[in-house]
Amino acid sequence: MEKKGLTDAKGAWIPHDHDDIICADAPLAREIASTFDIELREIAWPRTIHTHAFQLQIPVGTTPWFDPRELEAATTATHGRAGSTCEECGTWRWLGLGFDHVPPLVGGALDGAGAIIASPEWFGSGRHAYREVRLVQDLADLLAARSPQDFKLPRQATAGNVN
Repeated sequence: MEKKGLTDAKGAWIPHDHDDIICADAPLAREIASTFDIELREIAWPRTIHTHAFQLQIPVGTTPWFDPRELEAATTATHGRAGSTCEECGTWRWLGLGFDHVPPLVGGALDGAGAIIASPEWFGSGRHAYREVRLVQDLADLLAARSPQDFKLPRQATAGNVN
């Protein structure tokens, strides 16, 4: 895991260039695991960082979150095109959209989801590809409270979930 200038892990963070990965220091990770049904994976650090931290394992949903026509309209309006297919793996990736430009979720998309879930749809391109991630409000509030420099909540939450 990399975070430029990181010498010690405190609170929670999203590693550089990995928008759909969330990491937490050991005390916060223990609190998350004891409060929510989330699996953790210990982080193996490069070089000389000697601290314990964990990556939250985010399950990927199987039901599409977004109407493809709405995604196409939003990405085309923002970028002039919708996306592209990865030449290596053949996966379609929509171009990235910010909070204010993502279309509403398809009804039932998050039914049965746990405390955290990633979209089945891919966004971005190359090594900047990511999935949208939704958290239950209590988890989002915890991350934002412990690491306000790295996490902010969108203006409006939908059905108890946030980006």
